[in-house]
Formats: sequence, C-alpha cells, structure tokens
Amino acid sequence: MLNSQFTDIRKEASRQIYARWFFNDLFKDELALVLKGDKELRSGCSSVLCQFLREDKYHDRISKIEPSYRMLINDEDKDISRAVGSCIQYDNYWAKHNSTILFSDFVKSKAVKYCIYDLFRKLESFPGMLVDISGCLLNLVKNIVEIDKNEESLKHRHMHIRDSSLLSVLQRLYDEATEDEDDEAISTCLDIWDELLNSEIYTAMNAVKELDNGLLT
Repeated sequence: MLNSQFTDIRKEASRQIYARWFFNDLFKDELALVLKGDKELRSGCSSVLCQFLREDKYHDRISKIEPSYRMLINDEDKDISRAVGSCIQYDNYWAKHNSTILFSDFVKSKAVKYCIYDLFRKLESFPGMLVDISGCLLNLVKNIVEIDKNEESLKHRHMHIRDSSLLSVLQRLYDEATEDEDDEAISTCLDIWDELLNSEIYTAMNAVKELDNGLLT
C-alpha cells in the first residue's frame, strides 16, 4: 500500500501504520520510513496525530506521540506543520498530562509562524497559571522575533498578533508573577518585554509600551 500509485491509498496506509503503532506497537520500522517519506505519507500520520490531540482519550499512552509531534510541527511542508501546530487551540490539547512538554516543543517550532493568532487567542482564556509556562512564553517570543527578523515575506501575512490579545496575556502573566512574589517569573516577564520592545513587530511594541505605561501610572 505504501508503494501504491494512488495517493489516497498511500495516505491511508500511513494512517493505519501510525494508528497500529500507537495502539499495538506494530510497524515500528514502517513508521520511521513514513515519517521521513513524501508529503502524502507524512500527511497521513499528521491527520491521526491531530485526532489524538483533539480528543479526550488515550491518556495512558499519549506520551508516545512526542517524537513524531516534534518532527511534524517542524515539517518543511507548511500545510502539515500548520495542521499539527493548530491543535494548540483545542482544550483537550492542554488537558493532556504531557501538554507542557508538547508546548515547550511547539514554541520553538516552525509551526509557530502559522499558528500565532490562534495561540494568543487561546492563551487569553488559558485555564491554568500562565506563570507556570513563563519559560515557554519567553522561548515563544524569541522564536517570533527571530522569524519576523529573518522571513520578510511572513511579516504581514502570518505574524499578525492582536494588540489586545498580546496585552491581555502579558498583563495576566505579570499579575500572576507579582501576586505570587515569584522573582524568577517577574524576571522572565521583563525579559519577554525586552525582547518585544527590541523587535520590529509593530503590534508587539505597541502592546508592551501600553503595558509599561499602565504599570507606571
């Protein structure tokens, strides 16, 4: 099936391989080949992986997906990396016991540039404490700034961040850090603001300046 001339059959074969490996530990060698195969094969794997991330199931084995998740959010094909990366907008992604591990991989990935709007919209209503992921948020900002600096064509198409979303997230992170008197988290907040103010991302600079003004008044 993997060598079929029909793309739909090959894609379905990769889906079955990923699922059988996940549930029954079968096809380990085939899975390694599929994850390094052409777009159709990788796309088949990513569709199953996305399904697992969106569902509130398989908590006993969900950690198995971590290596393939890391590969696919860094896939050279933007459709694949975007599809897997966009799972951050679903509540069940954050309900996974390994969500912190997944998110720490996501913030440093290629998928960030395609999912930034969805991410900040989700962070506005994040159910946990933002201070618990402050280190990840700093890595996220560093990645955003680096992408914005190096990929001119993406600045206005993909790197759109609503001022209100960014401001809401930064304000909440700072409030949590000061309320807990968490010096490390406060220092991380300042590092995040410094990264954004030194960037050329217009909405980010505006949001941080507005936050600074609010704190100083």
